[in-house]
Amino acid sequence: MIINLKKIAPIAVSALMIGMTAAGAVAADLASYPAPFVEDGFADVALVFGENADTTDAIAAFDIGIDLQGKASAGTTTTTATTGETVNLATDNTKLYFGSIIKDARTSLTKNEMSTLLADGELSDDGGTTYDYSQDIELGSTSIAYGKSEAAIDDPTLYLNVGTTATGGSFLYRYKLTFDKSVNVSSSDVQGNSFNIMGQEYTIGSRSTNSTLYLYGAGIKKTLNEGESATMTVDGKEYTVEIGGVSDSNTAFVTVNGLQRKCDEGNTYRFVDIDIYVKNVFHLGKDAQTSYVELQLGAKKLKFSNGNKVKEGIGDGTSIKGTNANLTASGVGQISALHVDIAMKKTKTDHIALGESFTDPVFGGLKVSFSDITTPLDDAARDKVYLDTDYSRNARITFTDFLSGKENRIVYAHDGNDDSDTVTPLLADSSNYTYHVVEGEYAKENEYIIVNSGDYGRILEISDIDVTIGDSEVDTVTFIDLLTDETMEVTLNGDDGQDTYTMNGQTYHINATDGSHVAITWGALASYGAESSGTACGTYTTVFPRIKLAKGGWLAFLDQVTLKNSTNYIFPGAYAFAEEDAYKASADNFNSSGGGSDTQGSLKVGEVNYTTFVIGNDTAYLKGIDVNNDGTVNCWFNSTVASAASKGGPAILILEEYRTGQTNGDAICVPLILTAGSGHEVGINSPVSTDAKFSFTDTEWTSDEYKKSALTKYGTYTIYDKATGSNYMVTMYYPDEEVQANIYFAEDTATISPGTTTAGGGSLGIGAAVKDSEVGTVQDKNLVVIGGSCINTVAAKLLGSTTPVCGSGWTDLTGVGIDQALIKMFDSPYTDDKVALLVAGWEGKDTYRAAKVLVTGTPVLSGEEVKLNTVSTDAVVVE
Repeated sequence: MIINLKKIAPIAVSALMIGMTAAGAVAADLASYPAPFVEDGFADVALVFGENADTTDAIAAFDIGIDLQGKASAGTTTTTATTGETVNLATDNTKLYFGSIIKDARTSLTKNEMSTLLADGELSDDGGTTYDYSQDIELGSTSIAYGKSEAAIDDPTLYLNVGTTATGGSFLYRYKLTFDKSVNVSSSDVQGNSFNIMGQEYTIGSRSTNSTLYLYGAGIKKTLNEGESATMTVDGKEYTVEIGGVSDSNTAFVTVNGLQRKCDEGNTYRFVDIDIYVKNVFHLGKDAQTSYVELQLGAKKLKFSNGNKVKEGIGDGTSIKGTNANLTASGVGQISALHVDIAMKKTKTDHIALGESFTDPVFGGLKVSFSDITTPLDDAARDKVYLDTDYSRNARITFTDFLSGKENRIVYAHDGNDDSDTVTPLLADSSNYTYHVVEGEYAKENEYIIVNSGDYGRILEISDIDVTIGDSEVDTVTFIDLLTDETMEVTLNGDDGQDTYTMNGQTYHINATDGSHVAITWGALASYGAESSGTACGTYTTVFPRIKLAKGGWLAFLDQVTLKNSTNYIFPGAYAFAEEDAYKASADNFNSSGGGSDTQGSLKVGEVNYTTFVIGNDTAYLKGIDVNNDGTVNCWFNSTVASAASKGGPAILILEEYRTGQTNGDAICVPLILTAGSGHEVGINSPVSTDAKFSFTDTEWTSDEYKKSALTKYGTYTIYDKATGSNYMVTMYYPDEEVQANIYFAEDTATISPGTTTAGGGSLGIGAAVKDSEVGTVQDKNLVVIGGSCINTVAAKLLGSTTPVCGSGWTDLTGVGIDQALIKMFDSPYTDDKVALLVAGWEGKDTYRAAKVLVTGTPVLSGEEVKLNTVSTDAVVVE
């Protein structure tokens, strides 16, 4: 949840003054959280918990640390800046994404959105009658696409798929001008009079009828007397215009740069390279009076013929491609409305690419801009997942995980066959030590167990098993987290080679009863033992435990596994880890009755459709994913390579967070391929996705013949690179949030400056959480102090005590009693210009609930301190 930083009225200062500093203190307002601990994406913080604190304090510290680390990874983002009259087609309630139709959020634009360009207006005729009119724009069904727009774009990108057909409702937009009453455009009282269309002045021309309307743009207006001349500049060029004579009330002789024409009122004439509209000819018969002519230089002539393309220019004009005009006739010579449908002019430019604009080809004054997206596709602030090989026996993945916040490169697939003519990719490191991806599997020293209780995925290397059953020595198992580099020595109490161990507040059952292997189980009703026992894993057996990425997506290693009848499994695929029912997949249907051995089946979890192959009445192999649920396996991860080069070896699964309109996120699966012609090396195969929008069809790059790319609706950008000499590479750019498109309608002089995103500072760093006895190692940082003064000496110091303060003494100092907690800012007692935030309750549960308030922003906090009522999980501020 996003922290709400809006200020609320400060809470009255209570008796909590001990430890507070005098004027000039730097203690921050709670409403500024996560600042000053994380600012501009960079962290300056350490978490301090009591050495003898209970588990709930440790969980509270972990939750705050994870929250701050996420904010450090997020970086900073600036929004799109605009000047002039602009309107974003997205709204506060409805955003636009890849695949959206531009009218998903707004169906039309009126003066409410564009008060100048679409202002109401008034047309007056010579008889003094006025006609009020309104203007609006109806949005079409143009969609946001990704690709090359039928080779019109060199390298694939996001674009508006406009097209060039403006008929049959296929327009980008429809301009509509509607009069409040019928206007007789064929009348001389109306012709020659002007009104505004999208901020530009147009004059109704002669010969207009209820099926054909002539309009003349204003150009440069000039009134000249008979015999008078003037020099004017139009589009940077000088023109000398002279009225040589006025023969009658309809005709004048006009000379431009020495070229003379006989011109009739209400018509446009071309003089070499400029059009001049003769708006009015005034012939005054008396000798004492001088005749004169009203001209419009550079006037734009438009012809609107019902059901046809708009035409531009003198004579019959030239058709403006991608347009269609319609007049609403309301009587002889009368119209009540003008509609103009707009598409694109040319087939090769039938799109508006990301970062480009399109100007209205009929009236001008308006542009459509696909200005930017909230996170550029290959932006440095995105999570980057990179898959490649060592050009031989190993496939590697590079990614930044959520827990460590640092980039890790891991060999995940190894060719375990020494025969140079055969490849057998295994889920193992470069030394052929296995990664175990089924909860409760036995693993030996140097192998790996992937665990994930509470969605805190880790890869644990078994560094040492020092267990001898039956002797009196202390038994231990040592793990090294491959991602965080933490070393964890687990002491096994008693003499049975088993015990529980807590990581991230989650309980794991460690079983090493045979002295040479280790099994780990977790979750509801889990117990000591192995997966093979049938009950040790508890309610569900986790398969392919997922690892959270820095920006919020997940990663899983896939390998062929055997599923057993009458067993419930959890597979990655559903968004919310805690909602176990969404993960639950029973193996009860894995029997071959009626289908025979090797019968193909499926298990769909979230958006991921796993493929099974029955091998007996009680077991089945899980060894592939059918991304579109059509019965065809698109991503194989079976353990042996058959005839097809793309049907073998471990695969990587990337899970997205849920997107708008979808409960669960989509998945991208990257299988292996055998390369080097004869199939002697491990290679990276083309990714596939459960998102139907994700496709490598017609997305080859012009700038690099070896690359092609694809995009999901969430915004994950994937490049598949088959560069010469490589065994192929995949690069994925995962955004922190679902990518939104900014598409603007704006006056043509408006400026639109895309927003920017900067990469965050990443990890808080290993060692950012310390015991109170170790505070000296982090005292130069801002501190978050978890737990009260009875079990945390740093908390006591903040309250002005050099010794632990418990029970009523704590209440006397803080005013906090049973079922209550305190969140309070102090100046750091160790370093000037740093702060210390105390999060502490009467008991551990109260501290935990206070930490939840801090990281969720519910309720909203402000001031330097708040007291919370924590009697329920929904803590509230005590006024």
